[in-house]
Amino acid sequence: MNIKTVIEDAEHLWSQGQKEGAWVRALIATAATARKRYPRPTGDRKAFTTFICDITHTIMTGEIGGSGPIYVRFYTESREDHRKLEDIFYEELRCNVVHEAELKDIGFSESKLEDGRYTGSLSIPTRGPAVMPDHLVLNLIAALKAAPENCDLFSERA
Repeated sequence: MNIKTVIEDAEHLWSQGQKEGAWVRALIATAATARKRYPRPTGDRKAFTTFICDITHTIMTGEIGGSGPIYVRFYTESREDHRKLEDIFYEELRCNVVHEAELKDIGFSESKLEDGRYTGSLSIPTRGPAVMPDHLVLNLIAALKAAPENCDLFSERA
């Protein structure tokens, strides 16, 4: 098993309608790719969250590249409190799935394909459960495939 196999598993699960399973596999591949980019002694959290910032443009838009890193924050109207996208991915997706095999403070909205593009609802309150479009896993997968650390795995000869 390697990152390529895990990503292919995620794509297969998505195609079979098993969207949470696709997220689990994509998050595993994300952690492994982050570790390749940010080797020890960088800690797991720092490697993962920094990598998410590096690929945020692709996660949020589906477009490969873009200037990075990008920091996405969700604020209250008064800007007193906020949540960071990279922390949501680390704590509420990766950690909850890996350590507790459940999603507690986040759910997925069902995306719709409109004019060749997926759309879905995003709701990230500063407190309480968040809702993220399920199709963002496809953007995450695209970012993983385009990561320089994984390019050799997805070349035509791989």
